[in-house]
Amino acid sequence: MRVGILVQSDTLGTELQAVYTGFEAVTTRILKADGISYNKSESNHKDLLNAVVSNGLLTDDSSVSVFTDILRFRHVVRKFLRC
Repeated sequence: MRVGILVQSDTLGTELQAVYTGFEAVTTRILKADGISYNKSESNHKDLLNAVVSNGLLTDDSSVSVFTDILRFRHVVRKFLRC
């Protein structure tokens, strides 16, 4: 039973990670098409999210909160469920 829960968690984590990766791909293309560059550092994913917000592509506070949470969760998935 415990194995089933772990597999389902891994699957959900992978799906959320894929959604966020898709969000990043789309927003990167939009920023590039609009000629908008952003600082890329070791925290590139946060830099991209900040650029998306500061350039008005994501304006609703709850949406920003959701994508921030998914970004954090993505980190957990990549670091702990992908051992």
